[in-house]
Amino acid sequence: MSAFEMAALLSPLLLGIFVPLVLALGREGSWTVLRRGVSLVALLLSWTLLLGVLWIASAEPFSRLAASLAFLGAWSGFLVGLFHALVGLRIPAFLAQVSCGFAVVLMVGTLFYFDPILEEAQGGPPESFQARIDIAMEWNPYVVMAYSIFEDDLLTHRSLYTRTLLADLPRVYPDWSRSAFRYLALAGALSLFFLGSSFLRRRFRE
Repeated sequence: MSAFEMAALLSPLLLGIFVPLVLALGREGSWTVLRRGVSLVALLLSWTLLLGVLWIASAEPFSRLAASLAFLGAWSGFLVGLFHALVGLRIPAFLAQVSCGFAVVLMVGTLFYFDPILEEAQGGPPESFQARIDIAMEWNPYVVMAYSIFEDDLLTHRSLYTRTLLADLPRVYPDWSRSAFRYLALAGALSLFFLGSSFLRRRFRE
């Protein structure tokens, strides 16, 4: 595994920590909207530059860099939308940041904790069992990027996932572009919720 691939696969987790952190610092510090936007763009551009430098030093095709950046852009949009939706629910910024981080860990870590959830569904309706498999795979950005962009099936790394029930089950890997579109759709819906709740609060204050 190249340094570029490793950094790209760690990006959903790391961005899931730093994007909400920047947004929380902006709200707690009463930054202007412009300053918050500039800070967020600076973070994403810095991360893009890092991945670009690592890609140059690797032998990976350009398509993998382009796909990684497109996917991570959609993922970052989802994080921004999730943070603002939580703020729209009147949750303090620092708690919204922690909640975003917790949600990211849950999404990235499905391979490690989903076994009891799958075992509980065994013997039940096949549709319910398959739906849980799909959730574990499709909502895990780590799995999506590894398989769909880098053509690396993590579940065949038996040294890492010897106790993962998913490794022994039939599964369908999602395409990164479909997952990116899903994240963008969620980002839009969550942002609209934030804007709507902010508008209603202002109306009631008047």
